[in-house]
Amino acid sequence: MSASTVQHAAAVLDAGRPADALNLLGAHLAQNPDDASGLRVASESLRLLGRGPEALTTAEHAMRIDPEDSRNWNVLAFGRLSVGDAPGAIAAAVESANRAPGDWTTHANLAAISSELESTGNLPLDASLEAIRLAPNSSVAHSIRGLALLRRNQPKLAIASFTTALRLDPHNTSAQHNMAIAALRTGDPAAAAANLAALTAQAPSDALALSNLRVAIGNTLGQVHSVVFLGAFSAVQVMRITSPGSDVDVPWLRAAMLITGLAVLGVAAFLVIRARHKLGAALAPIFRFALSRDRLLAVWAVLDGLALIPFAIGPLLPTSAWLANYGFAWLFVFVGLILRLIRGRMMRAAAQRRR
Repeated sequence: MSASTVQHAAAVLDAGRPADALNLLGAHLAQNPDDASGLRVASESLRLLGRGPEALTTAEHAMRIDPEDSRNWNVLAFGRLSVGDAPGAIAAAVESANRAPGDWTTHANLAAISSELESTGNLPLDASLEAIRLAPNSSVAHSIRGLALLRRNQPKLAIASFTTALRLDPHNTSAQHNMAIAALRTGDPAAAAANLAALTAQAPSDALALSNLRVAIGNTLGQVHSVVFLGAFSAVQVMRITSPGSDVDVPWLRAAMLITGLAVLGVAAFLVIRARHKLGAALAPIFRFALSRDRLLAVWAVLDGLALIPFAIGPLLPTSAWLANYGFAWLFVFVGLILRLIRGRMMRAAAQRRR
């Protein structure tokens, strides 16, 4: 009966309910205070509930009962990490891997823990490779490899590992979230927003995913704003130079402005072509989230759209109309930049409150 209680608690913990798992173990551990397997589940539950000192004490109790069991060294490693003792956590994780070199989970945990410190060098990358060698079809092993690469500032390689992890297990939310973070690091907020929008659809209460989704959406809107502005404004500039009523009559200046305008227009067109598929896939979940769950973000999206109107319709208007309102157009640029700065500060303040 006691073994089934611990197994039930472990299953509840795996389902993401550490408080319920701890409640299930209460009576069992009161009657069996030296059950190492129950203590391991209790320690992990306490750690996930943010009760680090209790998690460490419980892990140390399990270690005293059976110091030969690699699983006790493993739970001790995470217990030490929960109280900020990263070097002690790495030492315990190394001991766990040495005692069970054929168990891929010991190497995966060593990779996850050692990647917390830059001073560990290639240890997390080597440990994650060993975990994948022992369990090539484990989504978790590939996900931890991606996390180690991400923490070593190799986001493109990390995305490849997270992609493999999600191919093996499409419901690996950790890999999905971290792949979005890696996409943000590579300057691809649209891909990050698409991933995070899908993740929040599965887990609507995931506060960290929601916070990062707001950042990704804000960055995506900023990129859209910049590309549309560059394209439309450079088109108007070219029209201004080539119009018979142009107010620029110095030949070399006309040539320089024309070349610059065409170059910027080409860059904007290239960015649109390159990003059209990812951006198209991302916009629907982005705006669905913004309009349904985040009024502040929806307001800023509307303001961004309004700021683009004079530039988006500019090429459709007679050149004389733009020449007459050139100063008004620059006023829109200035106001748009101010609005984006204010929005960025508000989003950062909101993220800090959520932490």
